[in-house]
Amino acid sequence: MVIEKKFLITKKNHLMIDKLKKIYLDEYYDYNFQGFYEELTEKEKYKGKYEISYSTLYKEFLWDNIISPNAHKETIRLYNEKMNNAIKKRKILLKEKWNYTNLDKYLLKKHT
Repeated sequence: MVIEKKFLITKKNHLMIDKLKKIYLDEYYDYNFQGFYEELTEKEKYKGKYEISYSTLYKEFLWDNIISPNAHKETIRLYNEKMNNAIKKRKILLKEKWNYTNLDKYLLKKHT
């Protein structure tokens, strides 16, 4: 029986992950995740400052739609699919909002 250690998302951990995302996107955007993780663990600037496993870092980045420049085709396909679905949902919401706005205008005109 294998017990997987869970990474507890506390406020402190959430802030640390946000800092790591900012560092990655600002300074290491052209690194793959493994290279970035190695920089975190080996570079004197970051060494010992961030206690996080590679798998947690990877999962958190993917959860927030940050993908590696060296991502596999399947990962890129899933990312594109997710983004297209988000765009479609946004268009539907905007259309519904527009319909409600016009309905409100129509009702206001009718009652005045």
